[in-house]
Amino acid sequence: MCGAPSKNENNEIYSAADASASNPDSAASIDDINNGKKRESKREELEEERLEEVDALRKELNSVREELRKTKESSEASLNKLKYLMADFDNYRKQLEKQAVSKTQSIKAELLLKFLNIRDDLLRALSVAKKSKTEPVVIEGLEGILRNIDSLLSSEGVREI
Repeated sequence: MCGAPSKNENNEIYSAADASASNPDSAASIDDINNGKKRESKREELEEERLEEVDALRKELNSVREELRKTKESSEASLNKLKYLMADFDNYRKQLEKQAVSKTQSIKAELLLKFLNIRDDLLRALSVAKKSKTEPVVIEGLEGILRNIDSLLSSEGVREI
């Protein structure tokens, strides 16, 4: 095929290069086929890349799910420990409150016993003062103190047996 011009069906003049472009067996058809193969190859490559990405994402998803499961287990274990610690602390607090109440009652009882001893001493002093004919003002003062002590003891729930 040299480069001599020819005529086609419509009596148009074209060169051999133009003829090869319109001929299916020509170089242009081969280029189209090669381009089609290249496009097909690119599609296959893209499909493979997508499949690889999907596989990578699935692996990552499974990894994240496993990490989430482990984190949930750890969280549940920590929550259980916290619940036990809170219950232990609550029991400890209640025990301390009971001990404080008990200690307060014990100290109060000791103090009231001391007041009872003072009251008994005051009664004896009042009896001696009445027998020894002490001035009435002193006896009245001792009786006033005795009334105050009796009032204090009765306000604390102490009664004479």
